[in-house]
Amino acid sequence: MQKHLTEEQMVATQRLLDSVSTAGVGLGMTRMTSLRSAARSLQVFLHSYYAEQGQYPKTLTLEGPEIASLRNSGSFSGIVSAIEDYATAQDGFSLVITGKDSRQRLRVTESTIGDVRPAGRP
Repeated sequence: MQKHLTEEQMVATQRLLDSVSTAGVGLGMTRMTSLRSAARSLQVFLHSYYAEQGQYPKTLTLEGPEIASLRNSGSFSGIVSAIEDYATAQDGFSLVITGKDSRQRLRVTESTIGDVRPAGRP
């Protein structure tokens, strides 16, 4: 035997679904804001490294000793899962920083931080 929801139950269910959806969107926005902050910290670190060393690091990985201070400060803890595609030139650098949610990716250069769109999306 099937029971149909009352109008009141349907409204309460819709409110609950809306709240869950809003919480999910908010969590995603919080994670992306944290990833942007980590990207900015990495960008500032690389500028400082260049000012002190006269060049950018030859390699850069999440586990590398160059960014130990960022890892130890908690700037990356629970936020960043990978640093990829690191490349340098005399006057710049480029890399992709990936969040714990692998769909959250940012391209970081010496002057910009921007979203990396998933493959197949405009």
